Amino acid sequence: NNNNDDSSNNDKVKVKSAEQFFVESLESWRRHHNLPKMTLAGHSMGGYLSVAYAEQYPQHVEKLILLSPVGVPRKVQEEDTQRLSSM
Repeated sequence: NNNNDDSSNNDKVKVKSAEQFFVESLESWRRHHNLPKMTLAGHSMGGYLSVAYAEQYPQHVEKLILLSPVGVPRKVQEEDTQRLSSM
């Protein structure tokens, strides 16, 4: 069982590392182009990464458009709706 826990933790670290790579790449691109805020639209995995970026850098997201995003539940909770609408 301990090996399964280690494997699961290792997978989580890999996913977080890959997520951070794309989020930081997008942030670097935003800074390079001197964009104070941007509208992000993402489909599938791009939707997942757009959410990850918006969670980390909400001050730089004007609008978030998700088209069939991976890993995002279909029903958005009311508090999430309010948080997203304040961006």
